[in-house]
Amino acid sequence: MLKTTIVLVTILQATPHVSVIPVQAVRQAQQAEPTPLAMMESITRMAATFKKTMDETQAALGESLQSQERGTAALNGMLAAAREASDLVSERGEIWRQLDQLLTLWQKHQREMEEKATSDSTYRDQADAWGARIRQANELRNQILRERGRTLATLDGIEADRERILSWYKIGDADRALSGLRKIGSELSEINKQMDVMVATAKRIQQPGAAN
Repeated sequence: MLKTTIVLVTILQATPHVSVIPVQAVRQAQQAEPTPLAMMESITRMAATFKKTMDETQAALGESLQSQERGTAALNGMLAAAREASDLVSERGEIWRQLDQLLTLWQKHQREMEEKATSDSTYRDQADAWGARIRQANELRNQILRERGRTLATLDGIEADRERILSWYKIGDADRALSGLRKIGSELSEINKQMDVMVATAKRIQQPGAAN
């Protein structure tokens, strides 16, 4: 009798865990599933982060005429901004991961609808809709690739021009140094604009009522 009681208690103690584990697994899977909204939010955060850095850089640029120290601080800020932009659109970044996951998921959906459309033409519109979503995602991918190239070129340019720009302070010509800093600032501003374009593309992908 005692042995039977022990067995029953053991079973009852183990029983709750049987139902809890699958629920947790389902929730984790749901959280991990990529969505256009999550990607749009990531890109929007990226653009906002870089804009804040740009605002700080512009403020430092206005003080660069005062001294070589201020000019060096402005240049270092620009270099940090370029590195930040490069990291944000890096192929190892969160946005790339989300975009790859979305494309994999949507291509799967498109294949499924294409297969169904071979025997039932009413599925053709859905297959075409998934195709449109995939084209938009690829457009965003191309924009990120272009931005990646732009940021790397800007980063290389700043590093190459750093010594030359700062040397104007030694000659006593802060205006020439400021001219070089403004050129870099213009390139960073273009990066900022292109990030806004990427946000707009991500918003087109994330449409109210769109399948995801």
